[in-house]
Amino acid sequence: LKELLDQWKAAPRLDKKSDTELWKRFSSARNKFDKRRRTHFASLDAAQKSVAATKKELVEKAESLANSTDWVATARTFKTLMDKWKAAGRGKASDDAKLWTRFKSAQDTFFAAKNADLEKREGTMVENLAKREALLPKIEAILPITDLDKSRKEFRELMAEWSKIGLTDRTKRAALDARVDKVSDAIKEADDFAVHEFRNNIAESSEHAQQFKDRLALAEKRFAALKKVEERHANAYKKVLEAL
Repeated sequence: LKELLDQWKAAPRLDKKSDTELWKRFSSARNKFDKRRRTHFASLDAAQKSVAATKKELVEKAESLANSTDWVATARTFKTLMDKWKAAGRGKASDDAKLWTRFKSAQDTFFAAKNADLEKREGTMVENLAKREALLPKIEAILPITDLDKSRKEFRELMAEWSKIGLTDRTKRAALDARVDKVSDAIKEADDFAVHEFRNNIAESSEHAQQFKDRLALAEKRFAALKKVEERHANAYKKVLEAL
């Protein structure tokens, strides 16, 4: 349209009436297009501002999580933020570039710290595994149980030491825990047996006590009967003496 306008201006003039009529048609076409063009870019500008606002919120959320140490939950949140970023669409190229730089920087900061911590924990878990493996023979040496009280005390002390050891690889920890559980189950079984025996002894003692009470009651009953016989004999003897 600009080129056409330049050509219009360069073209020879016609009579005033013809020029005016043609100019109105030409100008009307230009105005209609210009109006549509302005509407289009106004809509595009609004859409770009909306995209920029959405991405700015995502960037601010990402930056607030950059130093988080809640690795699992934050990693999931970053994935959600990335999905929302993609769904937001494209905004103004210059704004998109600036916002993406901030978003990527926050994301990289978090995952770099997460990976560094993971490497550190992997090294620590290897050390913790060695500590548990060194402690296991002491725990297993409690078996067989010959002195229950002593075994319980030793097990409690060793388990307190065991619980202080940090994280260990779960795939390797399961086998170690199974060996500890074997000792724990043996102590519990011995403990249950001791309680059972104690209750039996109490029951037996109660039974003996009842038998003693029964025998004592019988003896007292017999004594009372003998005492009555003795009293009758004494009265009879007294009467004999009086008769003499």
